[in-house]
Amino acid sequence: MIIPQQKWAWSVGDVLSTVSSVMAFTVVLLHHERWVVLRRMFLLGAIMYGLRAVVLGVTFLPPSFHDRDEICLSQVNRSAMYGMEIATRFLTYVVTLGLTSGQDKILCGDLMFSGHTVVLTIMYFVQLQYTPKGLVWMRYLAAPITFLGISALVVSGGHYTMDVLIAYWLTSHVFWAYHQMFEMPKKDRPDAPMSRL
Repeated sequence: MIIPQQKWAWSVGDVLSTVSSVMAFTVVLLHHERWVVLRRMFLLGAIMYGLRAVVLGVTFLPPSFHDRDEICLSQVNRSAMYGMEIATRFLTYVVTLGLTSGQDKILCGDLMFSGHTVVLTIMYFVQLQYTPKGLVWMRYLAAPITFLGISALVVSGGHYTMDVLIAYWLTSHVFWAYHQMFEMPKKDRPDAPMSRL
């Protein structure tokens, strides 16, 4: 490892993910086609997290933390409390939106495809694609926030470099492929199937 693990960087990654999300939702709310953009954003998020679920189901990488026994929740053994433990961990993950910097112990088995990077990348591209002309300055803030957030995740030791690069690459390709397939000239939109997606 070129840079030793920096524990403070994980919180920075979480904060920058939140800032990027707030900026992207602000852009969406100010957009004249906000419902269309919001549906697109959530559809792309669902596609990416569906892909992530498949990848995580078939791939396991050991946690990248040096002190993984102190940071990571232990693996669940099949016992009488198995179902309850899974439900509790799932609910915690959903309620915190995957942001884990405030927790004592975190889930550490979801490497190979960074969820933080998926969020940062989608929010970045939403800002690039949909920022109104009067708020172009937000685009200049989006790039450093996104790339500093991704860098913080790697420096923290919470994600491997490969893990965030794969997530960025896949998310960018899905985002731009979606927009290439479904963006049509305005005159063709009203009658086109799936034009409101």
